[in-house]
Parts: sequence; C-alpha cells; structure tokens
Amino acid sequence: MFKKSLSTMLAMVLTVTMTFITPIAVSATSEESVQETVNADDLEVEFVDSMEDLEVHLEEVHVDELPSGEALPQKEVPEINLSELSSMGDEVRSSRADGINMAYSDQSVTVELTGAIKAENSVSYIPVALAPGDIIQATLKLPVNPNLDYDLLLYEFDNETLGNCVKNSILTTYMNTYPDGTRKTVDEAIAYINTDSVVHSYAVIVFPTKGFSATETFGLTISLDQAGYYDASEPNESPIDVKQITTNTNVVGNNLNVINDQDWFVINTPTLKKMGFTVSESSYSVEVYYAIDTSMVLVNPQDGLYNLSEGNYYIKVYNQNADFVSKDYSLQIQEYGIIPAKINVYYDGDMDWNIVEIIDTKGETYKGYRFYQVLLPNISVVDLRGNRVAYTNVYMKWTSGGRTDENGNYQSITKVVTTDKNGMASFRMVTPTALGVRKYINVYPNINYFDIDTIQISCGGALEEFLICHMKER
Repeated sequence: MFKKSLSTMLAMVLTVTMTFITPIAVSATSEESVQETVNADDLEVEFVDSMEDLEVHLEEVHVDELPSGEALPQKEVPEINLSELSSMGDEVRSSRADGINMAYSDQSVTVELTGAIKAENSVSYIPVALAPGDIIQATLKLPVNPNLDYDLLLYEFDNETLGNCVKNSILTTYMNTYPDGTRKTVDEAIAYINTDSVVHSYAVIVFPTKGFSATETFGLTISLDQAGYYDASEPNESPIDVKQITTNTNVVGNNLNVINDQDWFVINTPTLKKMGFTVSESSYSVEVYYAIDTSMVLVNPQDGLYNLSEGNYYIKVYNQNADFVSKDYSLQIQEYGIIPAKINVYYDGDMDWNIVEIIDTKGETYKGYRFYQVLLPNISVVDLRGNRVAYTNVYMKWTSGGRTDENGNYQSITKVVTTDKNGMASFRMVTPTALGVRKYINVYPNINYFDIDTIQISCGGALEEFLICHMKER
C-alpha cells in the first residue's frame, strides 16, 4: 500500500526547491462542544492509494454482546385491585399456547385495540397467554393531551387474582414536537419473554396515573412472537429496558420482528459530542431523546447529526411505515470531529493515480503524480482521534508552473468543496493545458513536454502544498 506524508511527497521532487506558505493557526470555534485545539502545523496531509483508505471503519459489535444500560429513575408501580379492572376483550394467545406449533402458526399474533379511561378509578386490561419462549411486545399510544398520563403494566394473572408486576413502562407524559409537526408524548412500551417451560397467563394493564377522559382514546397494540424470530437484544422495548452502546461502533444482529417492535439503546457522553446514529434499513427510523426524571425529551438533528451535551441519550429504532416487513438491520454509532487535524487524499486525474518517474533532458529527476488537464482528487477530513469532520470546507488551489497571466503572474485556479456527512468530498478541476517549459525523451526520438505545477490543500485555516507533473498533450 502506498501511503506517504506530505513531506515524503515533496521529497519525491528531487531537484525542485519548495517555498512553504506560512500556516495560519487554527483556533477553537465558539461551539461549546469543542474540547481540543489543533495548531495549523499539526494539520497532516496523507496520500493513500485506494478509495477504501479514505473511509472510517467502525468496530463491529453483535447485539448479544451489549450490556444492559443504566435504568431511568422509577416511579412507584401502582397497586391494583381486581375490582378496578375493566376488560378490553378476550384473551390474546397464539396456537402455541394450546400446544399447536405448525407451519401456519409460526407467525406472530398482533392485536390492535382502542380504549378510553372513562372514570377516575377505571383501569383497562386484556389477558394474554404466553407459551414457553414466547415474547409479548406491547405499545401504548396515549391521547394527545398533556394533562393525561397513562402507564403500561404487565401483571401475572389467573382470572381470579393478580400476581406480581413483571414489567412496566411508567414514563411521564411530555409533549414533543417532531420534524413533521406531530405533537405527542413517547409511547409506553413493554416486552417480556416467558422463559419457563409451561404456558403462563398475564394481564396487560393500562393504568391512569393522572387524569381520565371518556372521549380521548388511547391505542394499544399487542404482539406475540416465538423464539427464533426476535433478536438477542430483547427485551429492550423502552428507555426503561435498554442496551448500552458506545461510539464508533456498528451494532449488528438486530431486527424488528413485529410491527410495533421498537429497540431502545442508551449511550453516555462524558463530554460534549457531535454524533450520528444511522440505521441500515431504509424503512426503519431513528429518534434520539434525553430524560428529565421519567420524561423523554426529543433531540432533533441538524443536517443529520446530533449535538449532544454531557449525559445519557436514548436511541429508538422503530418502523415508521404503514407497510411493515420484518428485517435485520445494523445501527451505526459515529462520533464526529469538529476541528480538522488530518486530510487524507486519494489522488486521481485524467492520467490516473499512479506514481511516475521522469528524467528530463537536463538529467533532473521528478517522481510523483501527473495529469493533462483534469484533476479529480478525493479527500476525507478527520480530527485528532480519527473522527470524520462533516460539513467543513476544504480548498484546493492549482498554480501553473509555466503559464502566466497578462500581469506575469503564474495562472491559478481555486476550488472549494464541503465535506459530506461522512467527512468526504471530491474535487473536479479543469486547468489550461501545460505550456511545456520542461521536456524529456520517453523513447528516442519522441520528446515530451511538461510543467511542474503546485497543488495547495487547505482546511481549517492551515495550508499544505505538493508538486505535480503537468503533461503537455502531443
């Protein structure tokens, strides 16, 4: 692999004297998230010999390697009397709960219900039967009313008595405004797996922690699925049940197995960060929140990136499309830099990227890249820790080594590109043809003419340059 620093590239031009332009110091921006400074002298330009070398590769982690995340502070789980329960319908069960496990019954069971809390002491419920290995995934969509706070609970239940509360989602209502203008609180959600060897019965309960309304309805979706279809992160259906993730990783082995499945992860940022969270499956979406006690507050991205302060942030992956298909996905967690420290350059042009050696008629040797008229370098920008720097300007200036303008100054062209979300950008610069002030003999008696041009690359206020052979076409 051919990788050389700028100083090495300059040394390739053995007999040409370089004049360095004095770098300008790079200072920290006014953004609070800047935690480091980079001097202009530290800006490094490195040439790589493949496009893959420009990419930042994330560490791959399987979801079953993720530890459980730190739980939210808990509200007290309410005590419920059987007399308070108001049934929403018949027991939800799959054929597996009756000992039938044929091909047609290997699919999940999903029930969607609508209800209302009509009185102060009214508690809605629906019974559920879970076969061994089955998972229940339930979501509660609350009325759009900041004065109503309903919780979602799962109790052991035998039609006569309530047992223990085995799972709960007791978030506090907080009305977020989403990018499409929707205003709502985060859905309550639970997931629970029957790890026993026999069928167990449960009650899914909608409990009014605050307020009630006979006219404003809630939506309850209950799905049952069997082992082998849900992923190893389950149960992680809510910010109460989360898996811990870290920066610069690609978490694989995830899936959304039913229409209301939502996977929650938590990441701790000890300092101010610029982060990106990307899900590989285009039909799935990502949302980011932070917690104030048990309220989930939405964080909206800017240009697809999130400016995060110190603390815990909760990442929700879910299906937003009406048409649901269960698919595997990976979750990429990328930390982004702010101050450029290194520019990686994959040189390309209309004479390709290969290094050549030229000995001119005076016996002087030149070794480096060459081109006719079109320069096509690709670049990536990273910070001191190797994190890509997105949406930053990179400048490239070409200066002829032969042609001058009407004032006797060497002709030059400057282009500016902005790195994309991945910290990458591509230049395309078309220059005048070479004047051909130098010459060499390739195969006698063929004489080739060329100029030694200068390419300057700058970013973040610092400037570096290298030389290039500008060939004159015959």
